[in-house]
Amino acid sequence: MKLLAKTNLFGLTILTLTALLIVVFGTVIINDIVYDLNKRLLSAEMENLVKKVERGQMVLDRSGVGRVRSYVKRMQEELLSDFKIFSFGQTGVLLVIAPPRTVVFPADARSREPVDPQFIDQIVGQKKGFIEGKYGKETRFWVFETVPEWGWLLALSITTDEMFEKRTEYLRYVCLMTLGILVVTAIASSLFMTKLVGRIRKTLSCVRLVEKGDLTARIDPLASEDEMRSLQRGINAMVARIQERTEDRDRAEAALRAAEAKYRSIVENAVWGIFQSTAEGRLVTANPALARILGYDSRGGLIADTTNIGRQWYADPTRRDEFVRILRECRIVHGFEAELHRKDGESIWASLHARAVVDEKGELVLIEGMLQDVTERKRAMEQIRTLNEELERRVVERTAELQAVNKELEDFAYVASHDLKAPLRAIGQLAAWIGDDYAHAIDEPGQRQLRMLLDRVRRMHNLIDGILLYSRIGRVREKHEDVDLRQIVRDAIDMVAPSERIRVSVQEELPSVTCEETRMRQVFQNLVDNAAKFMDKDAGEIKVTCEDDDSSWKFGVSDNGPGIDPKYHDKIFQIFQTLTPRDQFESTGMGLTLVKKIVEMNSGRIWVESEAGKGTTFYFTWPKKGTDA
Repeated sequence: MKLLAKTNLFGLTILTLTALLIVVFGTVIINDIVYDLNKRLLSAEMENLVKKVERGQMVLDRSGVGRVRSYVKRMQEELLSDFKIFSFGQTGVLLVIAPPRTVVFPADARSREPVDPQFIDQIVGQKKGFIEGKYGKETRFWVFETVPEWGWLLALSITTDEMFEKRTEYLRYVCLMTLGILVVTAIASSLFMTKLVGRIRKTLSCVRLVEKGDLTARIDPLASEDEMRSLQRGINAMVARIQERTEDRDRAEAALRAAEAKYRSIVENAVWGIFQSTAEGRLVTANPALARILGYDSRGGLIADTTNIGRQWYADPTRRDEFVRILRECRIVHGFEAELHRKDGESIWASLHARAVVDEKGELVLIEGMLQDVTERKRAMEQIRTLNEELERRVVERTAELQAVNKELEDFAYVASHDLKAPLRAIGQLAAWIGDDYAHAIDEPGQRQLRMLLDRVRRMHNLIDGILLYSRIGRVREKHEDVDLRQIVRDAIDMVAPSERIRVSVQEELPSVTCEETRMRQVFQNLVDNAAKFMDKDAGEIKVTCEDDDSSWKFGVSDNGPGIDPKYHDKIFQIFQTLTPRDQFESTGMGLTLVKKIVEMNSGRIWVESEAGKGTTFYFTWPKKGTDA
């Protein structure tokens, strides 16, 4: 049965049951309404009758004869006469019962419609009320009330048939209205269900297209904002998400296939052997490179022949056991070297890198790894070891020879300086004597030549001292100890003794360093002397600073002198090199060379920052931890 027929049948059934319920409950409600309406009408009429009796008594009381029996009786007779023309409905009956139980109205009540004595007994003695009772053969609905002044009991009734005669008419109206509502509702319901089922069919057709794989199918939502529109939009959103996820899955699968092909290509073409094996030694998978390394024509042959890796591959099977033990403990192994046997019996050295694949209990299931043939490297390392031993032997020999040569050079430098200084001293002494003894005989040009000769002798003497000092650096060693640099710098400044026009300032806090005290003093003395010697300002300034440079101390000696052109920054550290004529500034060209050698022998670095006319700053670094270089 189609959905529309089912929904229409279901709706018709609901409407029929609703109509039956309306008729049943309508009948009950109409009975109650009719009953209550007649009750109210009888009560209202009874109230009028009681008021009429009370007005008669009031007239007697106002006339002052309210207690005169004859007047009262006459008033009662007038009222009873008025009651004869009283009527209520089609079957209305009025009874007037006087004490003790005498029906005084109508006068012929006993002969016409005898009153049930039991009925009279039920109402006599009560002030007012409602009751059903027999009057002749009819069952009537009575309303009664007692008039206290005369003791009359007024009872007014109609038959139950008259009381409920409108009920059938009302029920007919109800049934007709219910039938009309039922028909209209059935038609409206059928139209609504037809439209609803149409919308559902439209939605269902889209769902069936999606079920067949057409993820581009969509429902055109209705314009009205209701649950069906929300459902259709929800289905569209759900299909869109399914389409998006399907496309993502397709892309992921394509990427996975590409990655799989890529990594399969990498594994197949790798120069390292790649394998999977069990902990017991069975080979599961291998790539062509592994077969080639182990002397097989194909990996299939390698896998088929290998039943126990430790016994078949390893020269020492215990190394395989050690390899597996490390994997069980560490889950990964890098650079495990072992001697292996190829298929032809040739021995090779291999380096293995592997990781453990474990189950949920932590038990080793598979070993995945790579194997590299390091035979050539091992041979090269053996050759390197042999060469290193030979080199060490030669270094020892050359060191001994070099020490002997250095000793000879030191002796030669000492002897040479001594032998060179002796004639220099003689020449200087002779020139001084000539200048003193023959001063009167030598003219001014001759005196100038003698002074020049003495200057050249002193310069040569200083040059020989500089050479001797340079040769001793690195060969004559002092003990490395912690020294207070502030004291070292003060001593260096005192030895230089700058002129009064030069102000030297030293940073307040200088560190203690581990060094050879004499060499450190030479460094600061040469740098301060260099700054003072070439100062061209009347108010000269020299500053000594220090700053933390991570693992080193960075010292600086700056001045406001003439500066150095950047093109000479390297030249000034070369031996015997000066930037000014020696006749203008006496210099051996050894000072900065000595400083550079001392700093670099202690793992430091020295450089200059300067421009012509803008002063000069020499920087050098000294390691915080002492060096025995």
